[in-house]
Amino acid sequence: MNLPITVVIPAFNAGKTIGRTIASVHAQTTGPAEIIVVDDGSSDGTAEIARASGASVIVQRNAGSGVARNAGIRAATQPWIALLDADDEWLPGKLEAQWRVASLHPGVGLIATDFSYVHENGVREEATMKKLSSYARASRTRVGSDVSFLRREDAARAMIGGFFLLPSTLLISAAVFEGGGNFFRGRCELEATPLCAEPEDFEWCLRALRSSDVLVVERSLVAYHWQPESFSSSAGRMRYGDVALGERVLANPADYPAGLASEILRVRLSKLRESSREFLRAGNIGQALTVAERALAESGSLRDRLVVAGLRTGDSRAGHVILELARALWKLALKPALRWAGLLRT
Repeated sequence: MNLPITVVIPAFNAGKTIGRTIASVHAQTTGPAEIIVVDDGSSDGTAEIARASGASVIVQRNAGSGVARNAGIRAATQPWIALLDADDEWLPGKLEAQWRVASLHPGVGLIATDFSYVHENGVREEATMKKLSSYARASRTRVGSDVSFLRREDAARAMIGGFFLLPSTLLISAAVFEGGGNFFRGRCELEATPLCAEPEDFEWCLRALRSSDVLVVERSLVAYHWQPESFSSSAGRMRYGDVALGERVLANPADYPAGLASEILRVRLSKLRESSREFLRAGNIGQALTVAERALAESGSLRDRLVVAGLRTGDSRAGHVILELARALWKLALKPALRWAGLLRT
């Protein structure tokens, strides 16, 4: 018998992976009642592949994953929603494990699992959440052999330090989406600039935590296919997006769980510094300098003064040449050598 769950998969030009993703849903030991793929303006046959794989398909003009998720959630006929990205996979017992937990704790509307990174070369890491310092610091109570309970306020405070509720792991009661405001924001509603990518998944989870506590199955039941090159090019924007999200929470406290202000202010400077480092790592010296100057304006520290001075020197024609040479040396010589020696896995 199928579970009363709708699987919602937003997809944009996911023709290479959508069949594999849907196959992982069909492979569940206990399956869902329906699978909805929202084709977000693809041009590569994503919709056709999804239909052939047994999913219902909604086609929309490209509007971003948040709008696509909303369309799928609104079309769902079941009282529970399971989110899944179009390039991720579930392990066969994922839904069964979560449903067992939901049945034992009927008042909780957010149920997550641990997950594992799968790299481009096929190497799969061990369970990820247990290694995240933000999750390790979260106050939680063991309620089963591999299940932990987090009060909504504790989960929200912990996530300010680092997001750990991967969308593809979430099973969500439809009641969490009721009452207005608890849908994913569209990309035009959040800040998106060359400097900043405000995280829609993170923002939604914080709002959802106004109305539900969290249960986590502490087993890796989701394979998250990680693209390191894509991440490295956007990591600076994402970390600055965390700063922007903190500012949004401070400006609109009624939209989010109470008691987050002190944690947001505590991590703000470290997030700015991390953003600057990621921009520099990607070769974007100008953006690294912009963020470092903002960190200096807030800290006034010698450390940040030295960083800004170094970036100002590097943000010159000669500095750019030196940086590009260093990056080429790393990519073409040092990185392959470290991989060959077994000292670098990715």
